[in-house]
Amino acid sequence: MINIYKIEQSDFKSKMMKIFLILLSVVVFSSCKEGTKKTSYPVYKVNLDQPDQIVPSDLFTRVSAIPLETTAKSHFILGELGVKGERYYILDRNQQLFLCFDQNGKFKYTLNNKPKNKGQLKSILNPEAYYYQKKWFYYLMFRNEVYTRDKEGKKHTAYQWDFGPYNDDKETILRFPPLSPQIVAQIQQSWLKANCDFKLSDARQSQNYIYTRLERIFHDSLQATQPTLYHLVCHKSTGKCYYFNQFSDGTSFTQSVRLEEDCILMLLPWWEKEKFENLTILDDESRQVIQKMKDTDNPVLLKWHLKITNKQAGNLKDKK
Repeated sequence: MINIYKIEQSDFKSKMMKIFLILLSVVVFSSCKEGTKKTSYPVYKVNLDQPDQIVPSDLFTRVSAIPLETTAKSHFILGELGVKGERYYILDRNQQLFLCFDQNGKFKYTLNNKPKNKGQLKSILNPEAYYYQKKWFYYLMFRNEVYTRDKEGKKHTAYQWDFGPYNDDKETILRFPPLSPQIVAQIQQSWLKANCDFKLSDARQSQNYIYTRLERIFHDSLQATQPTLYHLVCHKSTGKCYYFNQFSDGTSFTQSVRLEEDCILMLLPWWEKEKFENLTILDDESRQVIQKMKDTDNPVLLKWHLKITNKQAGNLKDKK
């Protein structure tokens, strides 16, 4: 006699097993899909605990020097570098002036730049910004996302840094007490030092590269002896990123650095000239310009010419 109960029980177990296997496959598929999920924007991976050991020729084809004319009206010691068209602009905060030079370093004119709110700290919640290809790109100094906004004001991620364990928490909503702007800014700076591992500034991009200056914030006294200022130079099409404090030959970028379409610009003050006189990719004429620098001269403008053609970019030093 056939046991109907056993057959029904067997069918029930079989059906439950099939359902379980189907659910399991869905979970596994979802997990795999999540693990290989691709973003619609580039993500650049950088190991902040392992700076790259590179020499200038790994990134640049040559370095040329442009002496900036020194007169009673154009003299400056330190400044922040800007470019518009074929003119170079130096912001001298000590004199509260903009100094303008042409593409050959000839002095043209000065502009007054007296700040309205002298000494006032900027809120860390106000994004930094740069202009590229008719778009504004925004970023917060303590977050690893760079974004744009459309005409409706909607936010779109342009690219993102992946700093591994040092990535910021996007879900963190910061709220500060309703005090005066100056006091709130001081509180924000204290929060930044206590809670963040990096601070970004001076970001720019060209057709081939992205540049950002990164300041490491160490919370361990044993790490405090390490360099804090680093440079991030990323080749966009290959995704190769170079993270360094200085080059292996001992040369390094100075404070004022600016990425342009085919080069990185830097101001070289006279007291740093000995570090660059023997730079291997410096052309002979530029070497003479640096060697002749005197302590009464303006800083020299150095142009670090990037590897920009496909053939040159293919020869960029491989990452370990």
